[in-house]
Amino acid sequence: MSETDTMDFIRHIKGNTSLVTWNALANVLGRLWSSLLSLLSIPIYIHILGAEAFGLIGFFSTFDIIFNFLDFGLSATVNREIARNVTTGADPQKNKVVLRTFESLYWVMGAAIGLVMFSSAGWLTRHWIHIKSLPPGDVQTALTIISFAFFARWPVSLYTGVLRGLQAQVLQNLILVVSSTVRVVGGIAIIIFVFPTIHGYALWYAFAAFLEILLISLTAWNRLNRLTGAAASFDWSVFKNTWNFAFTFNLVGVIGMVVSSADRVVISKLLPLDQLGYYSIAGTATGIMPLISIALMTALFPRFVGQLTQDGQTLFLSFRESVGFLSYVSAGLTFVLIFYAREILWIWTRSDITVTNVYQPLIFLAIANMLNAISNAPYTLLVANGQTRALLVGNCLSLLIYLPLLLPAISSYRLIGGAVLFAMWNCAMLVYYFHLVNRHILFGRLIEMLRMSPLPFGLLCMLCMGLPSLFVPGNIRFIIFIVCAILYLRLGFRLMKSTVILGHA
Repeated sequence: MSETDTMDFIRHIKGNTSLVTWNALANVLGRLWSSLLSLLSIPIYIHILGAEAFGLIGFFSTFDIIFNFLDFGLSATVNREIARNVTTGADPQKNKVVLRTFESLYWVMGAAIGLVMFSSAGWLTRHWIHIKSLPPGDVQTALTIISFAFFARWPVSLYTGVLRGLQAQVLQNLILVVSSTVRVVGGIAIIIFVFPTIHGYALWYAFAAFLEILLISLTAWNRLNRLTGAAASFDWSVFKNTWNFAFTFNLVGVIGMVVSSADRVVISKLLPLDQLGYYSIAGTATGIMPLISIALMTALFPRFVGQLTQDGQTLFLSFRESVGFLSYVSAGLTFVLIFYAREILWIWTRSDITVTNVYQPLIFLAIANMLNAISNAPYTLLVANGQTRALLVGNCLSLLIYLPLLLPAISSYRLIGGAVLFAMWNCAMLVYYFHLVNRHILFGRLIEMLRMSPLPFGLLCMLCMGLPSLFVPGNIRFIIFIVCAILYLRLGFRLMKSTVILGHA
């Protein structure tokens, strides 16, 4: 590619607002499609393979989660490094060196993980998994096959980070949709028409894993090769300059996952299993807000990285835009759930018992997820700026303060105690993240940032939806809800526009 083409590409990355919009939309659709496939495939797997074989599939997924911690933050690091190189106009060859260096480390770790799984398949079959009807030989063979699949899938997150750093997230999500469709739909076809056994599923899973890594690795290298055709080699200094950020970021993620899932763990220990089911229903009903937030901030992360090297006003406008949009969307969804929780739950579950047990924790989990969704904006900006140590301090304080309070809260107040405490923790973390952004990045502009906090949108929601829901009886409430929701959409949009949110990218 010529120097002119390279500079055109850099200007496109730095200034194209629609690119962020398309990336965010692609992230949402990719995640939704993958989740939908998983939900639809579960009853089919159980019906054909049986509950025990499906439990083994769940065991595979558990390994996926565990091994993600061994990423050590490298995929986020490569995302940040490539985004910074692109937006600052650095030599495109630097990106190829970054990928070659991290790629070498990833494949070595992947080989080690695959070897550990391969050699432990027999031990896991005999001493860890409680088998009832499946032949032990079949289970061991399935685990052996899956070990090759994990070896192949391990570097996927690395190449995903590359495409995200290049803001090729539409393409990255297209690969996600194709690979997840091949894995799930092809797996169902295999066990229906060819091998209706756990072997058949494992073989197809491994095939889909190799296809996915082939697609995404070739795509990532192709995008980098468009900018420069020179060969790249391993450079140990790249790792030495980034390992601190990568390792700290990984610790932040691990501790954050422990804290965010602790309420369910404690509920499973202290309360009957059906209570955990009700709590999970409430969590599922409110889970759309973090999904939208993560999708948007994944799209905005490369922009934040680039704008940190530019003037502060441009960064401030982009940050305030993201906070305002997330507040607008999440506040609207939250207050719908607050004021119409019973009706929504009954339409969804058609169970009066479920409605009775779920609607109160749902209200507070909705508030918690609203705060969590908005906090993703300052969190992403802090990660883009490399403030991982401050994030680690916040998560460690959560371990010391939030976790000890969970036991008495859930023991005394059951589900509502866990939900209220979770909302309080998310509120504290949102305040902490804003404080860090104000102190380290935007330097004293906290009051301006708070104009786009959930408060003005929450007050608008109460005016548009809260008051009518309290005074309108019977079936007319649904009609009033539609009218009030449209009113909020219009007034909320004008609120963002009046504070110069939508006019600056």
